[in-house]
Amino acid sequence: MASFNNYHSVSNQAETQIVHGNIIYGLQDFDKAKDDQCLCDLRLTNPRDDKQRIEDTKDKLLQESFVWILDDADFKDWRDNQHTRLLWIKGDPGKGKTMLMIGLIDELSKQLESRPESEILAYFFCQGTDDRLRSAASVLRGLIYLLATKKRSLVRHIRKPYDVSGKLLFEDGNTWYALSAILSEMLDDSSLARVYLMVDALDECDSNLFRLLDLIADSSSRSSKVKWLVSSRNKLDIEERLRMANSPAKISLELNSYHISRAVNAFISSRVAKLANLKGYKEDLCEKIRKHLAAKADGTFLWVALVCKTLETTRAGKTLSVLEEFPSGLQSLYTRMLQQMSKIEDKKDLESCRHILSSLRLTYRPIHLKELASVTGVNENPNDLETLLILVGFCGSFLTIREETVYFVHQTAKDFLATSQSSHVLPLVQEEEHCGILARSLEAMSGTLRKDICNLRMPGVLLEELKDLDLGPLIRVRYACSYWVDHLCQASKLPQHKTGLYDNGPIHAFLKKHFLHWLEALSLMGMMCEGVIMVRKLITLLRFIEAGVDSLVAITQDAKRFILYHRSIIETAPLQVYASALVFSPQKSLVKRLFWSQGPNWIESYPEVGDIWSPLVQTLEVHDDEIFPLDGVIFPPNGVIFSPNGQLLASASNDKTSNDKTIRIWDAETGALQHTLKVYVKRPLNVKRSLNMVFSPDGQQLAASEYKTIGLWDVETGVLQQNLEGHEGDICAVAFSPTGQWLISVSDDRVFRRWHAETGAFQQILEGEGDSFSAVIFSPNGQWIVCASIDAIRLWDAETGVLQRTLKGHRDFVSSIALSPNYQWLASVSSNGKIRLWDVETGALKHIPEADRGFVDQVIFSPNGQWLAFTPDSWTIRLWNLKTEALHELVKDGLCPVAFSPNNRWLSSPSGGKSVRLWDLEKGTMHQTLEGHTDDVNAVAFSPNSQWLASASADDTIRLWDLEVGIPQQTLEGHKEEFNYMTFSPNGQILASASMDLIMLWDAETGAQQHTLEGRVRPGASMTFSPNSKCFAAVALIRSDIDVRLWDTDTGDLWCILDVSRPDLGVITFSPNGLWLAFASYETIDLYDTETGHLQQRLNVSSSPISAVTFSPNGQYLASASDGTIWLWDAETIDLEQNVEAKGKSDRAGGLAPPPNLSNIRRHKIGSTKRRIYESHIDYIPALAFSPNGQRIAFNSIWEIRLCDIKRAALQQTLKADPIIDGAIQFSLDGRHLITKEGFIELPTSYSNSTQPIHYGWHYQAGTSHWIMWKNHRVLWLPREYRPRCQAFHENAFAIGRSSGQVTIIRFKKNVSPIP
Repeated sequence: MASFNNYHSVSNQAETQIVHGNIIYGLQDFDKAKDDQCLCDLRLTNPRDDKQRIEDTKDKLLQESFVWILDDADFKDWRDNQHTRLLWIKGDPGKGKTMLMIGLIDELSKQLESRPESEILAYFFCQGTDDRLRSAASVLRGLIYLLATKKRSLVRHIRKPYDVSGKLLFEDGNTWYALSAILSEMLDDSSLARVYLMVDALDECDSNLFRLLDLIADSSSRSSKVKWLVSSRNKLDIEERLRMANSPAKISLELNSYHISRAVNAFISSRVAKLANLKGYKEDLCEKIRKHLAAKADGTFLWVALVCKTLETTRAGKTLSVLEEFPSGLQSLYTRMLQQMSKIEDKKDLESCRHILSSLRLTYRPIHLKELASVTGVNENPNDLETLLILVGFCGSFLTIREETVYFVHQTAKDFLATSQSSHVLPLVQEEEHCGILARSLEAMSGTLRKDICNLRMPGVLLEELKDLDLGPLIRVRYACSYWVDHLCQASKLPQHKTGLYDNGPIHAFLKKHFLHWLEALSLMGMMCEGVIMVRKLITLLRFIEAGVDSLVAITQDAKRFILYHRSIIETAPLQVYASALVFSPQKSLVKRLFWSQGPNWIESYPEVGDIWSPLVQTLEVHDDEIFPLDGVIFPPNGVIFSPNGQLLASASNDKTSNDKTIRIWDAETGALQHTLKVYVKRPLNVKRSLNMVFSPDGQQLAASEYKTIGLWDVETGVLQQNLEGHEGDICAVAFSPTGQWLISVSDDRVFRRWHAETGAFQQILEGEGDSFSAVIFSPNGQWIVCASIDAIRLWDAETGVLQRTLKGHRDFVSSIALSPNYQWLASVSSNGKIRLWDVETGALKHIPEADRGFVDQVIFSPNGQWLAFTPDSWTIRLWNLKTEALHELVKDGLCPVAFSPNNRWLSSPSGGKSVRLWDLEKGTMHQTLEGHTDDVNAVAFSPNSQWLASASADDTIRLWDLEVGIPQQTLEGHKEEFNYMTFSPNGQILASASMDLIMLWDAETGAQQHTLEGRVRPGASMTFSPNSKCFAAVALIRSDIDVRLWDTDTGDLWCILDVSRPDLGVITFSPNGLWLAFASYETIDLYDTETGHLQQRLNVSSSPISAVTFSPNGQYLASASDGTIWLWDAETIDLEQNVEAKGKSDRAGGLAPPPNLSNIRRHKIGSTKRRIYESHIDYIPALAFSPNGQRIAFNSIWEIRLCDIKRAALQQTLKADPIIDGAIQFSLDGRHLITKEGFIELPTSYSNSTQPIHYGWHYQAGTSHWIMWKNHRVLWLPREYRPRCQAFHENAFAIGRSSGQVTIIRFKKNVSPIP
């Protein structure tokens, strides 16, 4: 469905219409289309279809199986009493709960047909054997879907959040919270008088069951018009949760044995009648069968169904003897079924049955028939479904098949096969079977996986675009791809030679040959995060093996770095695993070396990358937000924090458009976004304090304060539990007690409050002595609460709230405090930048040398209490050794706070704003600098195990660094300041780059730096090469002087300085023979002799500034653009002396180098008359270009490119630019393309009067996508480290000026398509 932005409205007298292309929708039709798309995205399953499938799979619904409950007192009380809103039907397995619920659904549906539309019924069937039907979110999706389809006006409650979030509303980490809110709004809808909600088999909901039960209990208590009817097995935890509802009712099937027995007898009669028709039984035999079944059924429908299924294949003459053999009770019946299976005469079939049952009892989900061979090892063609169906049928009645998927007939059947009762037929040692599944999985994957297994062909196709993707080639190995590592873990106790965990073993061989194919498959299945976890599990297993795995460990470690660094693009575009992931991995990556032959064959020259993996593990992109610029002067910054167990990472960011605050919770292991928590509290504009956030000690809650409110979130679900309100001033800080029981907060209202973390209830309010609090911490032992205020620090007893001690010594506002881990020392900083160190026991001040020198903005203790770090200015860190009382100084550069690692080895500090320095405290030296951010780093955090460092930056990213990775042994040279401009030489062999610090010339073939030229180039300043590429000219800034300089590109020597006026406002271009340089500024064009630097001629253009100037290829014309008008001069040929003494500003240049050999001795003089060849409404034309034959001229206006015929002075074609064209343009050598810094534009072969869209060849798509494109196809995604701050194209080369200051050049093969 197209987005609303692609539509526009048209009004007339009849109606408001929506126009999309050539289709006109009435507004009502358009809303219906949007509603339909919304419901389509919501639908995970249609409960109506599930109900029909269950009825078809099971036996026909009998009235006797449920009608008895209609007269039950508890049921009638639930149905008729408005105060009884929850009814729970409970019973043991096989008692017919599901068919009972189906009967009640049918009965209620009939009753509602005769009632007003204001009464409505929705239902859902949980099934533990189906991934789609066993989560709490799935239940809500099903209920909401039925409600909305039965009463379409309710769709509006879904549309409000859906129109903002789209399909992700139902799929991201906040799905439960969003669905809960939608269902609540629906139930409160005024158009509904009564809503009946029925959920079957709650015990089979194994994801967030308690959350669902709480919702059921809460909504049934809150709303008098909502009636819930649920069923489950007899489970105490379910009963406890449902008991929280007001006046819940329950019906126990065990306590209604009389009714159940009658229902089972009716079921027996029905099944026997069916058997009689099938087998031709006589009535006396039917009666004997009925009596036998009734005697042994024990009120269990499942037992009857299983026995009757066996009788369907039993000869009529043996029916009674077979019946005699069936024991009563499910467990005994299962034993008998297994014994019967072992009597299969065909040994091959028997062995297949054993393999099937022994494997399926250990699988993690139901198996598709086509997966059966690869999982169980049955020697059958996976596409021969008929044979596979027969084999499954041989497995007795343990298994059933629905939609070509094999399920256990009941959960009790699978449980039975996992016990010792099945050991006489199935192997009891399950590790061996796990090992077998592993071996078969590896074999199946090795024989199936390959590059582009689904024939996508397009290297940049996005997974979200593959709506009707055929996973047919992957079906037989989907289970193997998903779970082979899990089976390896279960078999890990076996010897190495069995598990394959050794060098050149089956696992090693699989990784070497199919690792990338496996990643592609995981991406196609939407399981990249699971892939990260699987690789980590494999690494963990290898740590316990001491010998024979060196090579396997090496490739596994490299695979971990590969999948972590490239996860985001592989899961977005599966085939980029062979393109971007290979191209931008380091040269010595084992994965890159092994699979390089499968990389892009359409690249001629690859970008330079490092030899080894850098410490950067992965980049988490926050997109349109910027990480909080946290205030390190007043509060301890916490814009990014790890959870106590290190598994999660929380980041705080600020939406640039709405200024709403956002907290994101990430999986620190996989980099996947878990939850997005919106903070909607608005603070006054004059309040600058940043959001504070903190995890509870157990990591289950996250508290965040914003202005006068504290939000408490459940970390697992992402649900806002409650808002704590009561402060009258801006909250300064929040902290959990070490036990997690209490949460304390301080604010500008001169009080601090203690809250119960679970209930949110007020526990205590402590007031200061007329002072506003600024910071608060708990002592590590939880004994004290330490608060800072205007001029004092107070210690309170955490249990009683009694003030224990007041420390005074600051003259100004105390802004930051820190307590040593042994509770001996307390450090504080005041708003005037002064630091104090207190003995907590005595209250005495401890002298720190030079403590009052500088302005301290941060103070922290190391985790072992040995060091006190404080920052007296933006370039110094002082370390005070509390034992030796020695003072050390380290260098920092930036406002990002410093931090100690938990293992006391590392200290992090900012470096130049965009990078982080890591200091080795044991050696007292700087260990390495972590570089990669493109904007200031605002916050850092170490993981609890000290292996990771997270850095949050204003470049919209959080980066995770592996501190165990060594420092890359290479130094990359480049610009230190941001790029301003890049351009290729006409022959394509040289690339010039410029910034505010340097001008550099690079070898465009190798990417090697050739020359560094003195001078700086301001943004927008002009620079260009001579036509023979021997000379480079630029409007350069030297100290405070600006002039036009020319350099020899072979030597890098300064050749000439032109004495021009107002050079900072001019544009420059060479004549075709390179002997003249045209400098255009304001209303004149000056022509200089490039050998002497002398002004030769001045042309008066207009009263408007000149924005572009260029010569025609043959030198016949000079064109200029000003004020939307293009002017053309004819050139006259004259003879001039060749050898003229070079003159210029030699006093500034320090002497001029000899000029390059320019062989032309003929010069041109520009005629004094000019003619207008085009005038447009465009005020600004930034660039002009002649075609190679000089017959056409092209110019751009950011939003479009126009082509003019010079002889006719007429417009030929207008091309619409998308994206915009910004900067210089030029024709390709064959005249078929225009080259811009965005890429190659294919020119039309014929012209039309209408504006045409631009068709690109090679080009770069910036914005949020960052793709190198070929025509309209994405082909190569650029990681953030390789995205251009500045760029240039030339023929088949693309140059990238990176934020790091380095230049990367990619050259594409000519006439080779990247699309197979």
